[in-house]
Amino acid sequence: MINKKVNNKYFVVTVDTESDDAWLNPDKIKLDNFEEIPRFQNLCEKYNIIPTYLLTYEYAVYKPAVEFFKRNETIYFMCFRFAGGGGTPFPIQNVLPAIFNMSVKNYIIATFIGIIPTTFVTAALGSGIEKIIDQNAELNFFSAFLSPEIYLPIVGFFTLLLIALLLKNRIFK
Repeated sequence: MINKKVNNKYFVVTVDTESDDAWLNPDKIKLDNFEEIPRFQNLCEKYNIIPTYLLTYEYAVYKPAVEFFKRNETIYFMCFRFAGGGGTPFPIQNVLPAIFNMSVKNYIIATFIGIIPTTFVTAALGSGIEKIIDQNAELNFFSAFLSPEIYLPIVGFFTLLLIALLLKNRIFK
């Protein structure tokens, strides 16, 4: 997921949520640290950073955690889809909403909106490369990139990304 730009670089914040002191006391599962996640989320939102949360089983069934993620499930899943699932195989991506009991309506909306940009760019780039190959032109990076069939989808993708970031800043202040 693309987040806050710092020194001309983008970075991802991944939060590994697991039970407190699970390595030292595996038989005493405590989730007191969860109380800090909403505060951390607010801090991230203040600086336009969208964190990615990795949940252990204890958190996935912990009622306050489930409620926290449930409030924002469409946004989280849409960003997950937009980022290509973070490398997660597509069949597993489709099981995650069932594990977290995501509503079908939110799943469809998040998938539809989150998947369109990357699908469009991938199909348009493939079509552009096919046209270059059909012309029997020499395939090198610069001539391919300067072809409108290649650079227009990329520009369109980044335009959508910019619009999404602007809307996010306006809607989710």
